[in-house]
Amino acid sequence: MTALNALGGCLADWTALPALSTMLGLPAISLLVLGWGVSSMSLKVVTVAMWGSLRLRRLPVLRAMVVQRARDGANLASTLNISALNLGNAVGAGIGAVAIAHGVPLAHVPILAGTLALVGLTMSGAAVRLKKTFADMAGTNA
Repeated sequence: MTALNALGGCLADWTALPALSTMLGLPAISLLVLGWGVSSMSLKVVTVAMWGSLRLRRLPVLRAMVVQRARDGANLASTLNISALNLGNAVGAGIGAVAIAHGVPLAHVPILAGTLALVGLTMSGAAVRLKKTFADMAGTNA
């Protein structure tokens, strides 16, 4: 776990937005694999372990991006970053609860969660493109 945190931090220092995309994409893939039915119990355990080890790897990347841009307000920005992550957890849990209440089988909830993670990945890709567009307009490197 510590080694993966260090890897996430190194990726954040190297290329933050592509690292964020990777850190959003890998857990989404593991959730989709789990939801589409892994046939054996040992593969399910491996898939859940993969998801568990990858799900928090985006935190160092997000924290580095936010603190780097916040400059003097780094403490407040870091606090708001964690608050946004907690809000995302609550919204995801709420969406899952509504889905279950409306009859979605429990086995399909990981597909829903993976889809929500892919929405986050899409938003990350849009942020990369938007950053490049603004950098091109300003005449600087992205």
